[in-house]
Parts: sequence; C-alpha cells; structure tokens
Amino acid sequence: MCSDDSARGSTEAAREAPRTSLRALLARYMACPAESKPASFLAFVRSEDPHVFSHHASGRSDYRDHVWRVGGLYLCRGCTTVIVTTPVFLGIALLSRWPVRMPTAATAATFSALLLVSLLPLRDGPRTALHDLRRVSLGCLLGSALAYVVLTESWALRGVVLGAYVAVLVARRAVRRRHPG
Repeated sequence: MCSDDSARGSTEAAREAPRTSLRALLARYMACPAESKPASFLAFVRSEDPHVFSHHASGRSDYRDHVWRVGGLYLCRGCTTVIVTTPVFLGIALLSRWPVRMPTAATAATFSALLLVSLLPLRDGPRTALHDLRRVSLGCLLGSALAYVVLTESWALRGVVLGAYVAVLVARRAVRRRHPG
C-alpha cells in the first residue's frame, strides 16, 4: 500500500517475520499520504501483517489449528471466542438476573465449575473441542461475574468475585509464560 515495498512480502513471508504491533501499524497507516492510503485501517493491516491478531508462533506445525482466517486476517481462536462470548453472557446474566436470583451457594458453585473448566490443563498440540470449551467457559465466567458485580448489593461478594478474577489472571499468565502460543 503506502509503505516501503521491501517491508511487505508474501503472506508466508509475513508469517515468518516478527509481528508488528498494532500501534506501529496504526502509526504507519496515519503517516500514509492521503492519495495512497487504503480505504480502511483493516485493509492496511490485511496488506501489511494479516497475522497481527494471532499471537501464536506462526512457524508451528499446528498454527492453522490455533487461528481462524476471517476477511483476510488471522485471529486467535481462543481470544476471539472469549471476546465474543463475554458480552453474550454478560447480556444473558443482566437480562435474566440469574447470578442474584439463585442462592449464593448455587451461584458460587456455578462460578467455581466455570472456573475449573477454564483452567483445565491441556497438552500442547492439535486443538480439540476441550480447547474451545475452555474459552467459552472463560467467556461465560467473565460475563456472568461482571453482571454479578453490577447486580449484587453486597460489597463483600463483589470483593470475592473481583479477587477470584485477579487470581485467574495471575494463574493464566503463569501458564502462558510456561507454554507460550
């Protein structure tokens, strides 16, 4: 598009090169002269580094199992699943008010079950339905927990939910550091 032609290449070559940050791509897009600027930022990203939204190592033999190709962009399956399911379950929980309509013990048991599923350890290798179930579970947990924090009147229960959320973040980051990609 409007960048140096040597920086671009085939999709295969782009997969092997280090990932460009979204911030760097935006800066390059904004620096494009108006006459050579692509119609949209996504079109620019698609031409420059279509793998920017897939944080998995593209040299892995199972890379295709970890990403979806949507509109010429490669999206991480796990992240996309969580990003889509979280607002869906947030809406369901807010509209149905299930987190506060159920007894506290039942809500805690539901959250615990979702948490356990989302933290299941998995072996590296080809993706299975369990990988996707973990991400759907995490999206359900995040959306429902956020609704619970909004709907409940107890500050102590809000603290417990937020504390569990921080614990999950810490645990997931530790796992990700040990098993990147």
